[in-house]
Amino acid sequence: MSASPQPTLPASRGEPATVARRISRSQLRAPAAEGGLLQIPPMAGLPVVAQANARGFQMLRCGGDWLEDFRPCADERHSVRTEVWQAAEEWTKRLLTAAGHSDGSRTFGAERGWQFSPPLSVSKLWLVTGHQPALFHPGVWIKNFAVTALARRLGDAVGLNLIVDNDVAPTPSLLVPSGSLSAPRWESLAYDTTPGAAPWEEIRVTDRNLFESFGGRVGQVLAPWGIAPLAVEFWPRVLQAEQALNNPGWAFSAARAATEWSWGAGNLELPLSGLCQLPCFHRFVVRLLNQLPRFHAVYNRALADYRQVYRIRSRTHPVPDLRSDQDWLEAPFWVWCQGERQRRRLMVRRVADRLELSDGRATLDALPSGVAGLPTAVAVLQRLATRGIRLRTRALTTTLFSRLYLSDLFVHGIGGAKYDEMTDQIIRDFCQMDPPPFATLSATLRLPLPSLPVNSQTVRQLKHTLRSAEQHPGSSLDHPDSPRTNALLSELSGLIAEQQAVRRGEQTAGHLAGAGPLRYRRFHEIRQELRAATAETRERLVGQLVEAERQLAANRILRSREYAFCLFPPHQLRSFVEDACDTIE
Repeated sequence: MSASPQPTLPASRGEPATVARRISRSQLRAPAAEGGLLQIPPMAGLPVVAQANARGFQMLRCGGDWLEDFRPCADERHSVRTEVWQAAEEWTKRLLTAAGHSDGSRTFGAERGWQFSPPLSVSKLWLVTGHQPALFHPGVWIKNFAVTALARRLGDAVGLNLIVDNDVAPTPSLLVPSGSLSAPRWESLAYDTTPGAAPWEEIRVTDRNLFESFGGRVGQVLAPWGIAPLAVEFWPRVLQAEQALNNPGWAFSAARAATEWSWGAGNLELPLSGLCQLPCFHRFVVRLLNQLPRFHAVYNRALADYRQVYRIRSRTHPVPDLRSDQDWLEAPFWVWCQGERQRRRLMVRRVADRLELSDGRATLDALPSGVAGLPTAVAVLQRLATRGIRLRTRALTTTLFSRLYLSDLFVHGIGGAKYDEMTDQIIRDFCQMDPPPFATLSATLRLPLPSLPVNSQTVRQLKHTLRSAEQHPGSSLDHPDSPRTNALLSELSGLIAEQQAVRRGEQTAGHLAGAGPLRYRRFHEIRQELRAATAETRERLVGQLVEAERQLAANRILRSREYAFCLFPPHQLRSFVEDACDTIE
């Protein structure tokens, strides 16, 4: 995905977008090289992209009817940023304090000179990224440090990390390398018992002993490899934060944020569960639900286009279509009740001048439709929250809200960048404007483990040599100088010459001249005897191939880029992120 330095935003709804309407197939691949960065556009150019996006939003002239024009006007962006800043400042202090960071209870950002108040902060450039509150690999973590570095490069820009705690939490365990160099294996190390799929914000620790002992067990598994992991100092922060926050996902985020701040980085932090309770988000929901039939069609069309471009047949990948059931339309939000483990689809139908909301089991409430009903509709959504009913974004609406109403530059990883090709198309078709370019950033860092001297090219070459020994045995003889094999090779050469002569229509003097079936049979007999004379060579090649494939499988464990950041030595991580961010600063 490429970023234009100056996006063109149409002046009014109905003007044609200036970019191609079809989703283009991107070629996003994780870097293969150690310490490699995927950066689109290059990180050194991100300040230009952020500033150009900000100018584009400032130049945007919105229509007067928000039921028809969904584009973000300046007043609405200002209001969103005011509310988000206040919520994020509170959450950042809460997370840092919970993790025992010394600056958590003081004025946010004071040691960095960030003294401006929320009314001033909303006019600054906003740089936003986000991810689930998981223990992800360093290639994901690099986004947070890049946002900090970019904010510094731009002066007093605002860096914000959205904690996507409405996503379903995975099995509570990490893969760690175990075994030995000759026989490495993945070991699944649990930090809790499996509670079943549930949103991160609903997760609670169920096995206290397992959770508290995790950091020590990580250190024990990695000690034979000579690795002193970040987990040794990181996990006590997690335990302290979990006691204060009563949520392991938030505890992971708190310990991660405290680590970033202690390393001289750090951004504002805000869980989506917190953002989705703000009035600005409720206004966004009301606006979208009032335009749901049009959004529903645009969303499904963009998804169909994406599947066509990537040749995807599954009806649930990358995300399911928005459904319709008689007069009910599925909205792009999750809904569930506090304490429930299963997220449900929000269904909406218009009845006269009201929008009825349902989770598929029962009607939750109804909103007045139209512009005049906006204050009451927002109050209804806030009332749902007080009843413990969670209304949360889904993947595409998360970045739709963030990119249009909050950020001047959104920084994605590879997965989010692929998803947002659909969001770009939705912005073009639904908002009738060019989407503000986003950045794609990922990296590769591997644990300091030994590796074996083999790669996929080695295996391919051995397979090629083995096929050649089977199909052209004359080139792989066990004893190429023996009289018998030399006689066979000489006879085979003569037969080939006779065959070529016959094909040219020439007369041959050989005793098999003109006897095609006999010649073919003799060809076969000679090749079989020569193949038998390659048995030792082929056996040796098969052994080498088996060993190479074993080593390649071992290297998949030893050279994986997917290990959680807390498994790495702290000095390796710090050097990695500092080198990467030097390209911005």
